[in-house]
Amino acid sequence: MRRQILALTVLCGIFAAAVGCSGGVTDSAASNAPTSIAPAPTVGASAPTPVESTRSAAPDVDISADAVAQGQELFTGVAGCAACHKIDGLTHGVLGPELDGIGTVSESRIAGYTAEQYLRESIVDSCAFTVPDTDCNLMLSVMNTIVLSDADVDALVAFLLQQR
Repeated sequence: MRRQILALTVLCGIFAAAVGCSGGVTDSAASNAPTSIAPAPTVGASAPTPVESTRSAAPDVDISADAVAQGQELFTGVAGCAACHKIDGLTHGVLGPELDGIGTVSESRIAGYTAEQYLRESIVDSCAFTVPDTDCNLMLSVMNTIVLSDADVDALVAFLLQQR
C-alpha cells in the first residue's frame, strides 16, 4: 500500500510539474490577481472543519455553458485536478476524493455554507475541509504549486456545481 501511495505521489508531482508549476494558471483577461493556494493547518480526518474564507463573500458564480466548459478544461488540463480526483466518465484520479455528485453533496457538507462557498473554499484552501482518509499534507505538496486566478476558481466552481 505504501508503495502505491509513493508511486501515485510521484506521478502526481510529475503531472503537476508537466502542467506548469512554475508559471501556474492565470487568466489575465479576467483577473490579474491570482489566488495562490497557501498552506493550511492539517485538520482532523473525522469531520470537515471550516476556516476563515479567503474572500469576504462568495459571489454568485456564472454557471453558463461557457463557464462550465472552461472549468472542465481547467479541471482536466492545466489545473491538474484530474491527476488526483476521479469523476466517472471523465477522469481517473485515485489519490484525492472522488467528485461524483459533488455539486449535490457540497450543498450540505458544512452548515452555513452554500455549495458554491464550500467548493470555492476547498479549491483555494485544499485543507480547509477534508474527508476521512484524505492526506492533507499530500494535497498541499501538489496544490501549493498551482496558481489560479479568481476567474479560474469561478470556472472550476461552475464545473463542479454541475457534477450531480
